[in-house]
Amino acid sequence: MKKLFLPICLFFISGCSMLPQTGIYKMSLVSVDAKGTNIGIAPDDENKYANIYEDNIIKIDLSNGSKAIYLAIENKTDEILKIIWDEVVLIDTLGQSSGVIHEGVKYIDKDKSQVPTVILKRAKITESIIPAKNISFSNYDKSSAWEISNIVSGMPKGNIGKELTLYLPIWKAGSILEYYFYFKITDFEAGNMIYESIDGKQTKKHSKYGNATPY
Repeated sequence: MKKLFLPICLFFISGCSMLPQTGIYKMSLVSVDAKGTNIGIAPDDENKYANIYEDNIIKIDLSNGSKAIYLAIENKTDEILKIIWDEVVLIDTLGQSSGVIHEGVKYIDKDKSQVPTVILKRAKITESIIPAKNISFSNYDKSSAWEISNIVSGMPKGNIGKELTLYLPIWKAGSILEYYFYFKITDFEAGNMIYESIDGKQTKKHSKYGNATPY
């Protein structure tokens, strides 16, 4: 297991749709466990990029919003890689496990099988994922809407020290490479109020802290 200390941030918002953003979670990617055939882990102790993990197969840049995790993945090999979305799992701070949907998948299809994403040799992709269990459809008196719950629930200070795990299986030459990314919430920092709009149309919005919405 590679031991890392990579700080990333997770926004804290309560509820959904045009809601005030009052601060950010500070998180650390404390370790990565890579399992599979012929994976040679490259030394990365001197990696100066705070949210990047790298070995001889992939280079991955991880970041977070309040409701989604963002991935930028580079295929460092001369072979095709595939992300097996149907087997990706996020375990939240309560220990609850959930499958995910990735960018381009409609909320209504959250429980359906997803086609693997192909990463061509020496190519890069960017993706974002949402836990499927956090997606729900609500009916109101005069309207209805898709709602996305936060990845981390509860009061900010109550989550300090809690952990999350992302399991990311990647297919390579007939074998499955298993990546486990272990995160820990280290702090909560109050910030200027911003707004996050979740309208089910899967459109990105940016803030001073980066991507604040899932899509």
